[in-house]
Amino acid sequence: MKNLLFGLLALLALGVFVGPVHGSGLVQVSLRGEVGAQSGTMIEFTVKSGSHDLQFSGMVGEGTRVGDLAALFERKLKRAGFSVTVGVDAGGRGPVSLFIDEVEEIRVRVGGGLSATVTSSEEMPLEVRALPPRVKSDFGGGSFRAFVTVTDPETSGFVIHSLDARLPDRNGTSESVASELVKDAVRQGVTSAQPQSDCWTAKGAASGGEAVAFSVALYSDVDWGVELVLAPLVGAR
Repeated sequence: MKNLLFGLLALLALGVFVGPVHGSGLVQVSLRGEVGAQSGTMIEFTVKSGSHDLQFSGMVGEGTRVGDLAALFERKLKRAGFSVTVGVDAGGRGPVSLFIDEVEEIRVRVGGGLSATVTSSEEMPLEVRALPPRVKSDFGGGSFRAFVTVTDPETSGFVIHSLDARLPDRNGTSESVASELVKDAVRQGVTSAQPQSDCWTAKGAASGGEAVAFSVALYSDVDWGVELVLAPLVGAR
């Protein structure tokens, strides 16, 4: 009986010090399009979560469809230990989605006719960062549209705000995009902050709502990218 009591106390102490492992929530990456550039395009797909880490960066050739990329990313994510679900993509050009569990940080770069939407489904990211292209080109522009879901205290529902920032073909920086998002947030009645000069995050609405989810739609002629940093895993020791 005494040994059983000591065993139960040991398990209780272990639970106190280790605690349950909580994920950072679910992230969805939705891809669409086909690489139209004859030269191909550079892409990047980086995902970090606790002990799991996937870093992929490379060239894909003309005609590559997002269905091919989704299959590639799924295989690499599973090899790295991630839990991932891939949606159906009958035509190959998308949209096709990857749902990835317990993400702490994700970085996606696309170009050459591809577009990506990255969604933090269950929480607001701590940092949102536009990543300038690594490929130099006179046709390197693109679009960066952020969608912020905010609670509505009056109706107990939600309001989605849309914010836009330009991705210039030359001399674009993370800082310039973050500054544009701050300015557009003020115009849209969204409260936001810059945790660092090169990143941005939404807080809520001037009317009193709280930001609860975030999505960004990215299109780039070259390889502009987006990075989301979420809350770290809790209890992973």
